[in-house]
Amino acid sequence: MSLKVVIFGGAGFIGSTLSSLLLEAGHHVVAVSRSAGERTSGHQRLKFLPASVSDPAKVRDAVAGADVVFDLSMPFGALDWESWKSEVVDSAVHVAEACLAHGVRRLIYTSSISAIYLGGSATVTEQDGCDAKPASRGFYGRAKLEAEKALLALHRSRGLPVVIHRPGIVLGPGGRLVHGAFGDAVNDVCVLGYGSGRHPLPCVLALDVAQALFLSITAPGIEGMTFNLAGDVRPTAAEYLRRIAAATHRPFRFIARPVWRIQTRELFIYFVKYVVRRGRVSFPPLRDFSSLAMSAPLDCSLAKKTLNWKPCADREEFFRQALLPHVMPLAEGDLRLEV
Repeated sequence: MSLKVVIFGGAGFIGSTLSSLLLEAGHHVVAVSRSAGERTSGHQRLKFLPASVSDPAKVRDAVAGADVVFDLSMPFGALDWESWKSEVVDSAVHVAEACLAHGVRRLIYTSSISAIYLGGSATVTEQDGCDAKPASRGFYGRAKLEAEKALLALHRSRGLPVVIHRPGIVLGPGGRLVHGAFGDAVNDVCVLGYGSGRHPLPCVLALDVAQALFLSITAPGIEGMTFNLAGDVRPTAAEYLRRIAAATHRPFRFIARPVWRIQTRELFIYFVKYVVRRGRVSFPPLRDFSSLAMSAPLDCSLAKKTLNWKPCADREEFFRQALLPHVMPLAEGDLRLEV
């Protein structure tokens, strides 16, 4: 049966891949984003609609008549928590309220692994829930976990048919060659890591995330559930940078940094600013740096069992999809081919 599917963030990284899967399955897709007004579609079942999730009236109009709604929007706040709360948490509620008002069958919200704490050594499952110390996290992670809480509260109190996904480090076409989760890029080829860079990271291909979202349309009885999404191929940060170097023939390198050293540096910067600005500065989210190291294994068996999700398990195929879309073939005679 053909459905009308609305995707907030449908013109973005994961959203465009999801749109393709939906169109292949015969559904009608409305891709909503701030930049959608600049896009046109040659497909008769794909429509682009310009709107922002921060505008409740436009959100309600966009959702009207939809069977399923995906919220993949990526709003960003400024330098204060209130801005992040308005852009991320309140916007998620705007979409949820519109879904309730129009009787949407299912709302599928894309959160992030930033909403959970991955700084320990014990395996993390969905039962562990969001980070229990949101105020000690950075604004992005805090906003995502507060959005999750708000949506699940609406599920319990008003029956919002919501399903939540937490993708890991998403790689592939439309993303970046060097994802920010691998560390701070100090120049084109050097990355300062979070931690040792020797433990497996919860990487996942954009196509695999889109497939998990697609499977959530018809999976029975999953309202109110949350799914962690990381693939079966989990390279370390150091290994991934080596793979980038080999694919590009450029001297990419990963420099390990102990988390305590990062935290010490941030504390020093904080105290300097505190003195100069006479206290008008926020305390750095030290717990965030521990979680950014992502030393805790992330369990994703629930999505595999419940959704029949099958992420890429072939190591070479994983790197092919993750890297090759960002790598231009070297021209004949390029000196890098001789190295």
